[in-house]
Amino acid sequence: MSKIQKDIANIIINIVFVAAFIGIFFFTWGSYIEKNVVQEQVNNVMISLFGDIKNVLPAEYTKMIRFVVADLTAPDMSKEDAAVADSNKKLMMKAFALIVFVLIIGMSIALYLSKKNDFQLVDNSLLYGIIGQNLFILLFIALTEFSFLTFLARNFRSADPNVIRRAIINSLSNFASGKTYSCPPQQNATKAILYTAIGLE
Repeated sequence: MSKIQKDIANIIINIVFVAAFIGIFFFTWGSYIEKNVVQEQVNNVMISLFGDIKNVLPAEYTKMIRFVVADLTAPDMSKEDAAVADSNKKLMMKAFALIVFVLIIGMSIALYLSKKNDFQLVDNSLLYGIIGQNLFILLFIALTEFSFLTFLARNFRSADPNVIRRAIINSLSNFASGKTYSCPPQQNATKAILYTAIGLE
């Protein structure tokens, strides 16, 4: 029975360690990488898109576009930015509170099992104790997650310039013909966001 209880304690500690790591990793390094990936993809799409416009439109139209764009001023989005930052902060605090709660509950159960069944969570050689073994496993999980996200996942290009080109052309065509565009349910999220962003709904 003691062996079974020890295995249960080991599993509980493993679960709470991994769950805590995933939550903290997502809101720290994961969110940083995600922000950079979004910025890079938007920049790449815009460079590709406006490069096509310059090559397709006659010179007088490109000059006209430059003239109009030069007089444009970006709207003040400070309130919206503050609202988003505040919402993210509240979500992060809730997530961290949940992580701490899971850690406390999990470790309390593991400690109770160890006291009841007379085994140690940490022995003299830390590496061979239950906590030490799980920290060692967690180290490899952390290295794997960090390497995958940093060197592989961040290079994945989910924003297809061709899809966005097609969406913009269809929007402009509908706008020129006086039609009101409504995004069909089967359209993907990229198109829906794009149509909303350029104000042609």
